[in-house]
Amino acid sequence: MFLIMPQSPLLQTALDFVSIGISTMPCKEKFPLDEWSKYQDTLITEQEVSDIFSLRHYCKNIAIICGDGSGGIEVIDFDKKNYRPGHDIFEEWSE
Repeated sequence: MFLIMPQSPLLQTALDFVSIGISTMPCKEKFPLDEWSKYQDTLITEQEVSDIFSLRHYCKNIAIICGDGSGGIEVIDFDKKNYRPGHDIFEEWSE
């Protein structure tokens, strides 16, 4: 007898991104759970995403992989670690 596990909402979100041409990778905290750099140039397949998720039960979030493999998408990350009271990091950057 085989037990069919329901698909996780996180996996479904990752597959939704792939379906519109954006590579994703499961992560624990901010660390990818598999080799991701090759997907900067090539779109990850839905099967690859499913395989990685099936082996990584401790996946807590997903990352979007930037680069040509995701249609040239770029991400700018504004961290609070450089926060200075009275300064809006995004506002300063956008000027």
